[in-house]
Amino acid sequence: DRYRQDINASNPLGTGGKLASAYDAMIKVLWMSNQKKQSSMAPRALKRAIALFAPQFANTAQQDSQEFLAFLLDGLHEDLNRVKNPPYIVKPDVNHEDNLAVEGAKAWDAHCKRNQSILLDTFYGQFKSTCVCPKCKQISVSFDAFNHVSLEIPQLGVTERIIPIVLFEANGRLTGSPPRRYGISVPRNITFGDVKALLSKKSGIRRERLAICDVYQSGIYEIFLDTKNVSQLNKDDLVVAYEVDPIIPSAMHVISTQMVHNGRQMSTLGYPLFLSFDISLSCRQVIRQFMGRLSYLITNGSSFQLRLVDTNGNPQLVFPAQPNSPHATSSIVPNTDDAFSSFLSVDCADSFIFMHIEWNLSSINDVNRFESIVDHPSLAEALSRQQAMLRRNLTLDHCLENFTRVERLDEDNKWYCAKCKDHVRAEKTMKLWRLPNILVIQLKRFEFRNALRRDKMETFIDFPLEGLDMNRFCASSSSAGMSQQDFEDLDIPKQRNFVDNDIPATYDLFGVVNHYGRMGFGHYNAYARRWDENMIEDDWILFDDASVRGGITKEDVVSNSGYLLFYRRRMFA
Repeated sequence: DRYRQDINASNPLGTGGKLASAYDAMIKVLWMSNQKKQSSMAPRALKRAIALFAPQFANTAQQDSQEFLAFLLDGLHEDLNRVKNPPYIVKPDVNHEDNLAVEGAKAWDAHCKRNQSILLDTFYGQFKSTCVCPKCKQISVSFDAFNHVSLEIPQLGVTERIIPIVLFEANGRLTGSPPRRYGISVPRNITFGDVKALLSKKSGIRRERLAICDVYQSGIYEIFLDTKNVSQLNKDDLVVAYEVDPIIPSAMHVISTQMVHNGRQMSTLGYPLFLSFDISLSCRQVIRQFMGRLSYLITNGSSFQLRLVDTNGNPQLVFPAQPNSPHATSSIVPNTDDAFSSFLSVDCADSFIFMHIEWNLSSINDVNRFESIVDHPSLAEALSRQQAMLRRNLTLDHCLENFTRVERLDEDNKWYCAKCKDHVRAEKTMKLWRLPNILVIQLKRFEFRNALRRDKMETFIDFPLEGLDMNRFCASSSSAGMSQQDFEDLDIPKQRNFVDNDIPATYDLFGVVNHYGRMGFGHYNAYARRWDENMIEDDWILFDDASVRGGITKEDVVSNSGYLLFYRRRMFA
């Protein structure tokens, strides 16, 4: 009952000790009960107590075990926080040129001035976060406390996805050649603005001249905004890019669908075209623009005509049916020297123009040519690299390596640059700085797709039962380069200085929470084994609702259902 002296009944962030008392009562029933035959108990009192701290757990709806654990640890910490009157702390900005060992120690000491509990001593560690502004290259470093580490699972064994992009280049580059298909490997949280930059680097086309589109049923379904995230792209979406001029008053932009006579009606075929040309071009020159881009499809006996249509595909009768005729009775672009824009509305440079490319083919076999493309070497390279990644066994080490890699923040999580005075999509790097005695790791098996859907990933992750070496993943688990005198100069109490150069960051697994099923309709169970600060048993036990049984093998413990991993440090810091 030593915890009772730490209960902080006045802490508005806690439950006044109710959660700590309920947890104490549950532990006593499990470990000190005289009912030797009792193998399980229903923790109803604990559930009611945590609902005081987190009301979402008050009902019987299914909840995420990681969220429950986070609220439980936070609630117990606040109930047992020994700091009754926490001081106001200003979180300082850290420059990357500062002594990071000193700044990390100062940040941890500042956190401990407001937070002191047995939970903090046991479960809490420290992250180091580095943000780099893409505009001014300002570097900012911050330190934050954590009680668990959430690791993304590299989907299908890779940290990136491959987007095949069919690229139509402007006339003069590949005239007479089919479009080329590139392979662009991108992180899963990247935007199409970043995809443009990667495609620009591979193709040599300036980024501002690229338009990336979603093509569906031979038509342009959507022109992707630079801010759209590639995670919203479906696996079977056809992505096509076009080299076009930016939207300027001197240029027209034409979106065209290719059509062919199929009996009595027209049907679509091949890829749509997205062209831009000078507003001063004549009708004859516009036709030549199309002929230049489509020359690889033109054979003996095949030809096409251009028909101006509205957004619904209806013909627009704006051209004269006969040369020099004053009556606009045709939608077919005439092969004349009249200015093309003279037949259009005054805003033709401000909005898109739509056309049908109507083919007259000599043979039905000619249709196959409209699907022809040439693969750029980047596609084979990307696929080969992905296959090599797929052949490897995905381990917890791979997930930890992925956690510490540089990521580009998305539009919803911009970082404020104090130098630029603006929110920017910074490059962010997360590092483990200080490691706790009990390390809780979440394998993020639920991938966000949209507001109504999250997909469950069943990827097998091989995690070690003994000897997890965290030293190489920790930027500074010890305060390297700092002496005890340094801490005394900083006025940091000895018990909070975490000088642990002689304590290895080696961990052994003692518990696993498994999830079966899908989001919202799943089932949890757990494997665990007994341990204390001096030893850990070999025998594993399964906890599945009211069922508790032994005889669990090590092969049972490591599965593709592992969701939460609990590791204890071999030597407590």
